[in-house]
Amino acid sequence: MDPHEEALLNYLELAVISEQKRQFSGRDKLLVLAGYEACMAALIDVADRCRELILKRNSQHLVGKNDRFHEMVTTPEGAALIKQLERQIPREQVELLVSENSEVSMKKPRPQSPEGEVLRDYVGGLLDQLS
Repeated sequence: MDPHEEALLNYLELAVISEQKRQFSGRDKLLVLAGYEACMAALIDVADRCRELILKRNSQHLVGKNDRFHEMVTTPEGAALIKQLERQIPREQVELLVSENSEVSMKKPRPQSPEGEVLRDYVGGLLDQLS
């Protein structure tokens, strides 16, 4: 699996866990990182779903300054936000938290080798769990 797809799954799974714990600020940060990884994996529609979820809860968020998520990450402000969040929430920490919590929190277990449609279906299911 592509490293960006792997990171996308980790960020989305942890975003679901954060929302279940009503940690909405953390959830939004994870959705920004998930949106970025979705862009890097050429899953622009997934990035835009992350944007919509963030704006639903916080209409003034930086992701709303552009029409599409991938446009936001190319701006100086967007690039700075991504860099800041990557420092605050390192991938290794996210991987550890997901491995510790995912068994009890996910409605469906992660597929063994999610690629193509299996990946899209699983990602769609994770996004559907978020409000």
